[in-house]
Amino acid sequence: EVEDLYDLLLKVKEQIEIEAVAVGAVLSDYQRLRVENVCTRLRLVPLAYLWRRDQAELLQEMIDSQIDAIVIKVAALGLDPAKHLGLRISEIQPHLISMNEKYGLNICGEGGEYETFTLDCPLFCKSLVIDDYETVIHSNDAIAPVGYLNFTKLRLVDKEVRSEY
Repeated sequence: EVEDLYDLLLKVKEQIEIEAVAVGAVLSDYQRLRVENVCTRLRLVPLAYLWRRDQAELLQEMIDSQIDAIVIKVAALGLDPAKHLGLRISEIQPHLISMNEKYGLNICGEGGEYETFTLDCPLFCKSLVIDDYETVIHSNDAIAPVGYLNFTKLRLVDKEVRSEY
C-alpha cells in the first residue's frame, strides 16, 4: 500500500510540478505517518490540516460545506449494513454522534468504522450519480456486521450553472 502510494505520487510528480500532498487523516497516526514517509522520500511537504480536529465539528463542517458523501462501508458496533449503507453523512450524523457517546465510535470513521464516497461538492465540475450497485455482506457478525456497496454503474452529470449574483 505504501509503495503503491509512492509509485502513484512519483508518476504525478514526473508529470506536473507539485510541492505538497494534502493528507485527510484526522486521528490515525498509522495513516498520517505512512503518507509522511512517502512525502519525505519524494521531497514533498505533507499537509495535514485536519489533524487532531474535533470530529463532531469537522463532520458538521463537511455537511455545511455541501459535501454530498454517502456511507459505502460499515464495520463497527452500532452500524448496520441494512440501515446505514447509502445514507448521506447529513442523514447518519445524529446516529454517529449517538454511537460515539454510547460506544466511543470515531465520528469521522477514523478507526475504520465506516467509509464514505463523495458524489458531489462545490469543487466538483460534475456530480456523480450511482445508477446501479449491489450490497455485499462481508461478515454477518451479530455484534458488528461488515458490509459495503459495490457500484456496478456510475455516471457523471453536468451541474447546474449557479450565478454568484
